[in-house]
Amino acid sequence: MVWYEHENPNGSVVWSTRIRLAANLASSPFPARLTSSGREEAANKIKSIFEGNQNYSIMQIDRLTPLERAAFTEAHMASPAFMQGDLAGRLLILSSDGECAIMVNEEDHIRLQCIKVGYQPQEAYKKALDVFRFMEEKLEFSFDPELGYLTHCPTNLGTGMRASLMMHLPSLAHFERMPALSNALNKAGFTLRGLYGEGTMPGGGIYQLSNQISRGFSEEELIKRLMKVAEQVVQAEEEGRKERKEKEGISLEDRIFRALGVLRHARTLTSTEMYALISDVRMGVAMGLINDVNMSNLDQLLIDMLPAKLTLANGEADNAAARDAIRAENMRIALKEVKN
Repeated sequence: MVWYEHENPNGSVVWSTRIRLAANLASSPFPARLTSSGREEAANKIKSIFEGNQNYSIMQIDRLTPLERAAFTEAHMASPAFMQGDLAGRLLILSSDGECAIMVNEEDHIRLQCIKVGYQPQEAYKKALDVFRFMEEKLEFSFDPELGYLTHCPTNLGTGMRASLMMHLPSLAHFERMPALSNALNKAGFTLRGLYGEGTMPGGGIYQLSNQISRGFSEEELIKRLMKVAEQVVQAEEEGRKERKEKEGISLEDRIFRALGVLRHARTLTSTEMYALISDVRMGVAMGLINDVNMSNLDQLLIDMLPAKLTLANGEADNAAARDAIRAENMRIALKEVKN
């Protein structure tokens, strides 16, 4: 099972919650200062504490195919940068439930992330903390009494924690309120990024909300600050949806049901089209306009129907045209109309 295959308990606006913790070995320079052999030595130290543990699987990145590496990136289990460049000494350690992933030798020796479906910051933090404590019992990390955990990027100094939410904000985007919201969040110490992090564009109205700095705050304080900001963003999006319903009326319903109709009957479908259409249908489900579609299923399709994942699952989907046809077929099957 992968994190996004778990049932979403409360995610009409929040798609997922991620807690990421960064740390470095005290006995080794940061990965950027290491040779390939140095990174492999650091990786072996980290790998040794997980070997033989049935709750984790260990993958050597340079042994994965480009397609396999792309699939992990699509599923948000690893950063795009981690899967590119010199792959020597890079490992991906995955928990058996698919909710935690440890990137070894990304910017830092350890980038641990735990992802929960929906809005679950406390639960994601507890899970990440349990894994981090397990590692800290067996490994010595670089730590300064004043600066906290020492990390490659200065903004991660302190707790080394980034708390983030993947949020579906189609109405705020529709009313062109994202620039003002982004500016306000920046002043509060938070940032809005694209679907796959810094420098990427949002897809289907999905954005990442995360803290910009971690120094000067405890982990608990960062979680509380994220929750407070998230409540305001969720409220703004929900009010935007009500405003759209009042202003657009039947034209909004028409847009939503046309999107559902295309997904249920299209014979070819690109990734970009899929994200835009699912965004409208997802909003329709959240607003109570569509009753025979499960939101968790929609969220799974957002990843399972991406190019690398689709190609791995269907060997014949080795070109864009074939993928578009298979994606449309899978979408028709997944969203088959339920007759009452």
